[in-house]
Amino acid sequence: MLQRESVIRGQVLASVESASPSVPNQREVLLAAIIVAIESKYSSLQTFASVLCKFTGNVKLGTVIQRDYDTQFSTDEFVNIEMEEDSSTGTVTPSSPHTPTAPTVEIPVRKSKSREFSSIRASLARMIFKVSKAITQKSPPLIDLKSLICLFNSDLKGKLAECNDISSVVHVIEGECSLTDIELLETVVEEFEVLE
Repeated sequence: MLQRESVIRGQVLASVESASPSVPNQREVLLAAIIVAIESKYSSLQTFASVLCKFTGNVKLGTVIQRDYDTQFSTDEFVNIEMEEDSSTGTVTPSSPHTPTAPTVEIPVRKSKSREFSSIRASLARMIFKVSKAITQKSPPLIDLKSLICLFNSDLKGKLAECNDISSVVHVIEGECSLTDIELLETVVEEFEVLE
């Protein structure tokens, strides 16, 4: 039945049957094959659960697996998190209400992970706020700060040309930070020995 439902292949079934006349050995080979199938295609777990439910002795186990599968992989359990996309650099950063014209990308996140994702975004915001405040208070030479940033990313030269003070340069740095990339911020902190 697992072969018919495409959870395992015919050659796996043959190896299960030839594993040994011993039922425990056959079960072990079958379980190993099912694990490999599920690891390569997680939806096979759902199919496996439905196959289990067709046998009276396994209905309870199949139902539990199906319930847990639905909890973890249900398609209606996603929320979309809006992120801004900077087409010039290809970076994606958390969307902010003060830039409604920026193109946005919606990223589906499981509801169960949504709070964790929001917490990570909040941590990034707090870190950027503290470091930006520290950079502004340290007030490194404007020309040096701009030069370092241009050397880091020459695409920012146009944005930096419009900056007349440390605060506006810090806004450029903030705009370049994302959940997955704070390298520019780290570079500035290290170079100018900004301590919080």
